[in-house]
Amino acid sequence: MKIGVISDSHNNILALEKALAIFTAKKVDTVLHAGDIENVEHVGFFDKFKLYLAQGNCDDLYSLKLACKHYSQPEPAKYHELEFDNKKIFLFHGDDSMLYRNALGQGSFDYIIKGHSHFTEDYKKGRTRVLNPGALYRSAVYTLGILDLQNDLWEKIDIPKE
Repeated sequence: MKIGVISDSHNNILALEKALAIFTAKKVDTVLHAGDIENVEHVGFFDKFKLYLAQGNCDDLYSLKLACKHYSQPEPAKYHELEFDNKKIFLFHGDDSMLYRNALGQGSFDYIIKGHSHFTEDYKKGRTRVLNPGALYRSAVYTLGILDLQNDLWEKIDIPKE
């Protein structure tokens, strides 16, 4: 299973549309968004995908819940504990260091996916691989990621700004 991963889209409709076109071309059907979508209407852009959305520090959780319900998407939350292909994933925004330390300390997650910093990351702590797809806004290069769970492959993709 391939999962699309984005973060920090911050109302950047053009970059978001490019990201979703890439996911469609790569045959991704599930997207993890690590927060700071900001505009709840953008939830509707994910109509061809199953969207798991973590609340970012610029997001209103109540409004996101209403939007996700309206568009028949899973309920957004401060964090998600997910499982796909027998791989456990912890998805959150990345702005809560205690939440990060607790998730990492459990040692039960194969992946922790976070955003917030607007920088890409890919490193291991113990058995857990920590991934940050970067950002679709306020970044020198807009980036996203595709995670191939069966092969433990992370593909970082740059999105043209023009």
